[in-house]
Amino acid sequence: MPTSAGEALIGPARVAMRSLDLAAAAVENVRGLQTGRLDVVAHPTLASDPLAALVGRFRATHPGLHVRIGTPDSHSVSELVETGLYEIGLALGPVATGALGVLELPREEVLIAFGPGSSRQPGEIVDVHELESIPLVVDPRVHPKAVGLLAGHGVEPKISVETFHRDSIVPLVLGGAGAALVAPRMAEWAGRHGAIVCRLRPKLHRQPVLLYRRDDLTAAAKTFVRLVADGPR
Repeated sequence: MPTSAGEALIGPARVAMRSLDLAAAAVENVRGLQTGRLDVVAHPTLASDPLAALVGRFRATHPGLHVRIGTPDSHSVSELVETGLYEIGLALGPVATGALGVLELPREEVLIAFGPGSSRQPGEIVDVHELESIPLVVDPRVHPKAVGLLAGHGVEPKISVETFHRDSIVPLVLGGAGAALVAPRMAEWAGRHGAIVCRLRPKLHRQPVLLYRRDDLTAAAKTFVRLVADGPR
């Protein structure tokens, strides 16, 4: 652990590193973004979708740029962007953003996946109040957002398994450990592997948001923000 003196130096050090990045950004502008680096931090459930597609579009037009994708761990996405460790962040809204710029990405419907042995039928409607008695597999980093979505309906979900390994959620569902609340892309993958995917009533949605520093972005980060703002083409 750093000493109090060391902690006091972290902020200025990050400012100094950001100044170097900005100097490099001036060169990037002249070179037309032929080289450089973009640092992005993403909430675990958003790293594969929608971030993967966004980075793919970005790299398709700027193949010389290096992209580094980090995970928030014990800090929030907004904190890591505000302190300058990352320029761009992808989080689940709503978030307290302070002085950061915010772009809302398209909302996505939250679905529920059951194991192959379930009596449910694909596409069946499940009332959200049933989640109080349906054992769920959850990622503790995502669970607070799910609880927030359900709290408005007076629902306290029943948790059977917690896992920090996001890639294990669908296998756990397929193995009979419980059901899981999933985004559309994960629901599609789960269905192809034998899960039974149902819809919730009333519908629940997740809101991905892009966070960015307003005043000191590198050229690469500015280009990425514009790409997201313009949407798919």
